[in-house]
Amino acid sequence: MLIRQAVTPAPPAAKPEPAPAVQPVARKRTVPLGLLIALNVVLVLAIALVLYFVFRPAPADVKPGDPLPAVPNAPAVPNAPKLTAPAAPSVPAVPSTKR
Repeated sequence: MLIRQAVTPAPPAAKPEPAPAVQPVARKRTVPLGLLIALNVVLVLAIALVLYFVFRPAPADVKPGDPLPAVPNAPAVPNAPKLTAPAAPSVPAVPSTKR
């Protein structure tokens, strides 16, 4: 009963908001366009160089298993060990299973 008799209070008066002060526009930092282009050119050239060496055809006189060809006009290496082909790996025989 007491709730029905109570008068609801009026809402508080709204305070007028002050006008926002004009702030100077902050300049956004930008990436230099020249740097961006230069990095992309370097990246594309690096990818092209890798693809060239991966997909270039082998010389016609090279057979699989042959040693690498000597570099022309390369200086001789004194006391260089002679390279030999590694021995073929031996695979042990599978033991028989008798039941």
